[in-house]
Amino acid sequence: MPVIDKDVRRWWRSDSLWQAHDARYDADQVCIIPGTSAVAGITRLDEPVGQLLDRFEQAAIDDVLATGATPTAVTARRQGRVDVRGPLATVLDAPDVLWAGRVATNPVHRIAEPGEWQVHDGPEEPQATHSSTGARLTAEGEQVVLSVPIAGVWIDIRFSLPASTIDGAIPVIRTKDAIEAMRSVLAIAAGADGPDTVPRCTTGRRP
Repeated sequence: MPVIDKDVRRWWRSDSLWQAHDARYDADQVCIIPGTSAVAGITRLDEPVGQLLDRFEQAAIDDVLATGATPTAVTARRQGRVDVRGPLATVLDAPDVLWAGRVATNPVHRIAEPGEWQVHDGPEEPQATHSSTGARLTAEGEQVVLSVPIAGVWIDIRFSLPASTIDGAIPVIRTKDAIEAMRSVLAIAAGADGPDTVPRCTTGRRP
C-alpha cells in the first residue's frame, strides 16, 4: 500500500495521475483527482474507457461544427500531408504499422521522413517516390505497395488498410506479405536469383 506520511500533500497535489507511473498499485490503492471538466463528463457507471473517450471526442467535434466549420473527409485521423489524400496519405503519415502481428516502425519512415517523399499523379493511382534511394510507394485500390530496389531487384512490401484505419488503426502488413518480402531480401543476401531459390533448413540442424 502507498505510504501516507509527511509527503502525502505534495503527492496529492503534484500529480493526480501518478498511479500510471507505478504498476505495483491498482486504481483502488491510489488517490486520483480528475479535473472538473473530466468529472462533469463522467455520467455513467462502469462505462468502458473507449466509449467514454468516444463521447469526449464527439463533444469536441460538435463544438467545432457549432462554430460553422466545414468538415473535410479523410481516410485516417493522422493527416499530415495536404498534397495527397486516400490510402497513399495514410501510409505516408503513419509512424507505425502492424507487421505480421507486431507493432513496428513504418518501413516508409525508415527510408525517409514523410516530407522527403515526392507525390506524383500516376495514370490511374497517385504515387510517391524518394529520389536518393529510388524507392516508390504506389496506391493499388485500398492497398499500398512499397517497392525498394536492392542490388538490382525490386522488393515489394504490401500494406493493407483495414476499415478501422479511419478511427485510428494503423496500416497492416499481413504475415504472408511480410514473409514474401523477407524471402526476397534473403534471396539477395544469399546471392540467389529470386525468392523461390532461397535455401531452406527444415530440420533445425546445420546443412
